[in-house]
Amino acid sequence: MEHLHLAYIGKSKGYYHMMLEGEVDNPDQRITQDVTTLCTNFSLILSKGMVSPGLIIWYSYVLFKTFGWVAPVTCYVYFVFGAICNSLLGHRVVASVYRQERLEGDFRFNHVWLRTHREAVALHDGHVAEQLRLTKNYEMVANNSAEVSYKRLPLYLSMQLFDYLGSIVNYAALGFVILQWKASGRTEAEISEVVGSGSYSCLYLISAFSTILDLAQTCSDTMALSSRVAELFRSLKAVEEASGIPGDELEESDDERDEASPLIRHSMVSEEELVEMAFSAKSAEIMTPQGDVLVRDLNMRIGNGMHLLVTGRSGVGKSSLVRAFAGLWPTASGCLKAPASDVVCYLPQTPYLFRGSLEEQLTYPAKFLRHLPAHKPPQSGVRLKDELHDLLVQVGLSHLPERVGGWDVSVDWPTMLSLGEQQRIALARLLRSRPVFAILDEATSAIELSAEEGIYEALKEARITLVSVGHRESLEQYHNHRLELLGGGSWSLEELP
Repeated sequence: MEHLHLAYIGKSKGYYHMMLEGEVDNPDQRITQDVTTLCTNFSLILSKGMVSPGLIIWYSYVLFKTFGWVAPVTCYVYFVFGAICNSLLGHRVVASVYRQERLEGDFRFNHVWLRTHREAVALHDGHVAEQLRLTKNYEMVANNSAEVSYKRLPLYLSMQLFDYLGSIVNYAALGFVILQWKASGRTEAEISEVVGSGSYSCLYLISAFSTILDLAQTCSDTMALSSRVAELFRSLKAVEEASGIPGDELEESDDERDEASPLIRHSMVSEEELVEMAFSAKSAEIMTPQGDVLVRDLNMRIGNGMHLLVTGRSGVGKSSLVRAFAGLWPTASGCLKAPASDVVCYLPQTPYLFRGSLEEQLTYPAKFLRHLPAHKPPQSGVRLKDELHDLLVQVGLSHLPERVGGWDVSVDWPTMLSLGEQQRIALARLLRSRPVFAILDEATSAIELSAEEGIYEALKEARITLVSVGHRESLEQYHNHRLELLGGGSWSLEELP
């Protein structure tokens, strides 16, 4: 589980690319639930499977020495016949169990989706539509569960049948031997003495075989779960190969996580290095994962201090260009280069906020809190809160600590804050980290113009080179270049006054 967990959220961004391709359903369920159940099933199979072979070998030997070949061979025929029957019946269940896991994951995901978007559903009075949608999901889960039970019934009956047949096989095997001994002239006293001890060995051999046969249902479930986990492994491996990141770099050791590089601020970079840093494109063609061309033959270079505004109508590919520069989407052809990730911050239109304290929101990701730049001593307690308060003043949220009851109170921020307030939190993070470059994808779309002006001025005073995506004409005054995407792969680049 740890390997899958780290690979899923590792450097290759499997959590993003897997959902983009949509080939693997519910990876969260596969990591948390399927792997756990799979390991539990394996431990059950191994605990019983490791003991039974030893018992089978020993009691086969005892039976052979006592009764000859007839008794052990009869038991082996019983086992082989039972194994074939259970295997055939078990294979019928595998596909349905696999489908059941997927349907249950989808059902759980849809309930989480409803909880996340409960306000929008309530405002649209969409409870009836959601009830119908979720009821349909539930019916699919229930119907498939009934199918699993229906297919498991013959397997269950077969397992019970062979459990009861074990005693019959015991008497049949020994009865045949007894008839042979009587025919050879042995007395009843001699036969009774040998059968008393031999019957015990035969029952134990059959019991060992029955233990293995009783694992048929567990094995069928394990096959379905193994298939789901193996798909996740293969998908993560494909993402790793596509990203070009070697396998040993997918996961960070504890030491590497503790020594992770901080975000490099503008003041930490020499002038020579700043000259080399730039967003550049040379004959680049950008396509959607579905193969639609968004930008064709793009040629440009945006270096330090060249603030770029990306405009165009909705759906023309502005955010897709950001994804391509961020390395989330590959280019179809040509060359597209961006500065290293430790000098760039990306701000989407809907910021990433999570349940936690206000201090945690403003210092996210945690490495920015643990590893502040070397030229500035680490801060904590009052000094850190003073800095964070100054940032909130700059973005117009100075009242927020008092509103929520303090810096360390855990709050569900996406639910509590409006989109405009969430965007201000993200911009406060940006002002604190002060990268060399910042890409703002509609990052101020929900903020009023007067506040937007003050925030952009603060960003420029921090010497952050801005690449903004937006529709507002007011954004032009904060940039000196504009890239307009015209649709159909066309574009134009001009210098602003």
